[in-house]
Amino acid sequence: MLVEDAINKGAKLVRGFKINGLYFEPTLLDYVNNEMLIAKEEIFGPVIPVVRAKDFDEAIKIANDVKYGLDACIFTENIKKALKAAKLVKCGAFYINMAPKHGQGLFPFGGVDKSGLGREGIIYSMLEMGVLKSVSIRIEQ
Repeated sequence: MLVEDAINKGAKLVRGFKINGLYFEPTLLDYVNNEMLIAKEEIFGPVIPVVRAKDFDEAIKIANDVKYGLDACIFTENIKKALKAAKLVKCGAFYINMAPKHGQGLFPFGGVDKSGLGREGIIYSMLEMGVLKSVSIRIEQ
């Protein structure tokens, strides 16, 4: 299990990691690093791994040191750094001062690298369900 791997490799369990039947309690891990599987794999569960970075450049390096890239978030008062991060982090969607909002409909949704194929969203779904064809005609004058 990803949480056990992280704890065994030095992550600190702050809260959670209890299983009641089919219910997995929301879990918070601190001091996670990219040597732990939980920092490299998509979790698909109520787990927040906190990976600490010494500065902005290291944070970008850590964020890009994975094979997935669905979405990323940054929380900051420095909008210039936030926009720089949005440009540098490899991901399908980037959120500034907010959590991911999947399924907004008007915006394309999808990842990069190993995080899915293509994009979702009204226009993108319609394009995916049809076949786009170009037709060129030369008309003599």
